Amino acid sequence: MSTERFPGVMSEIVRRMFAAVEENDVDKTVSFFSRDAFYKVGNNQPVFGPQGIRDLAGPVMQMFRKVTHEIKDMWEVGGDTVVCEMNVLYIRNDGKAFKIPCCDIIRFNDSNLIRSLQAFLDINPLFAPDEEAIKQKNLEFVKGLYAAFKRGDIQPWLDAFTEESTWLLYGPEEIPLCGLRKGKNQILDFLQTLINTLEVKNSVQHRFIAEGDTIVVLGFVHSMVKETNIDFKSEYVHILTVKDDKLLSYREFLDNAQLLAAYKGRSLV
Repeated sequence: MSTERFPGVMSEIVRRMFAAVEENDVDKTVSFFSRDAFYKVGNNQPVFGPQGIRDLAGPVMQMFRKVTHEIKDMWEVGGDTVVCEMNVLYIRNDGKAFKIPCCDIIRFNDSNLIRSLQAFLDINPLFAPDEEAIKQKNLEFVKGLYAAFKRGDIQPWLDAFTEESTWLLYGPEEIPLCGLRKGKNQILDFLQTLINTLEVKNSVQHRFIAEGDTIVVLGFVHSMVKETNIDFKSEYVHILTVKDDKLLSYREFLDNAQLLAAYKGRSLV
């Protein structure tokens, strides 16, 4: 049988516990819980007791610059339970803010300590990768690959490929560079063919466009086919798919009619 309490006592304790969270004070927060408290947030596995709560909540608190509980309604039920509906405003250390709808069910023991807290909310948005940061990281990674190629260093490209990576230069089969390659060995064969058959006189990247895992490169290339001494000049579009510092796919569009003519000893420049 539950201890009789004055109305509002449990609600006031809950508000004070929320205030401790907002102060980013993990020790004060866990002081509201019983030694055998049950604590579950979202789809996370439950933890037990003050130490379990400290181990879970402490590192999470450090991820946020500010947490605010915007209480919409609070009910005391059955003499030992508080149900609280609210929005929780989280501001991450990177400045990104999230307002998450939440409903807590909080139960007390006879000593006015929380013996159970279950928070129903979707915490996934809080820990989702920062899309802008990922986009910038991919952009810098690709720019580094192009800078290495200009230096004549293809090793960073080879390091970026996996056995599932693909490389495709659109054009007729008569051009030895055209066609689909898959995996490190076939892509290495492409790069060696490029180095053996073409002298790249100038390659300029006019613009890099990043969107998620995709990087689009707009540029211009001036090369000479070594066997025929015929120059080839073309604008190009490269479409690269990047993830976790790996180049998953590369597609290239350029003036392949002019390139074919250069390989056959005719100049269209």
